[in-house]
Amino acid sequence: MKKVGKLVIAKTEDLVYLANLKKFIFVSAIVFFLSAIYGFFFVSLHPGSAQEFISAFRELSQKIVGLRQHELILLIFINNSAKIIILTVLGVLFGVAPVVFLAFNGFLLGVVAFIAQSENSWLSLALGILPHGLLEIPILIIAGAIGLKLGVVFIQSLKEQKNIIRQEFTKSLKFLGAILIPLLLFTAFIEVFITKSLIYLI
Repeated sequence: MKKVGKLVIAKTEDLVYLANLKKFIFVSAIVFFLSAIYGFFFVSLHPGSAQEFISAFRELSQKIVGLRQHELILLIFINNSAKIIILTVLGVLFGVAPVVFLAFNGFLLGVVAFIAQSENSWLSLALGILPHGLLEIPILIIAGAIGLKLGVVFIQSLKEQKNIIRQEFTKSLKFLGAILIPLLLFTAFIEVFITKSLIYLI
């Protein structure tokens, strides 16, 4: 019973922490999706750059094409986990890193969307992104929100000369470890076993 009680308390704390991120999640989502729109129209105005992105995507896919399923899952999981940990930790530096990271990833999504639209392959885009993206994109946005909040708390701690950043930093790492990183492992499985299978059906 004690273990169940502790688990309930931990999950309640996670929900409270997530609720307190609400305004930062909103800002993160705005940055991400505005960057996606910008990426779409940037490539539409510079068609030559689209070919460069296509070449880069193909080169990347060639590097991982020979990997076994468990190796690919591990690679995706480690890569995504490292990204959200770094962007969260660097958020302490006035929240700049999360904004840059969200903008860059949103921009890439916009580029991919334009390439799919130009090749009349919206179905490929949907099947290639939605299965794992329905979780992965919100995870990215929440991680960006955590980084933004750390940046704001760090600025507050400098103004008020109080050591409040340590407590916030501990909370953020606990949330990452308990919620976001396990979800990234789940999305890696979805990407390898479901997304790839759906793409092959097209």
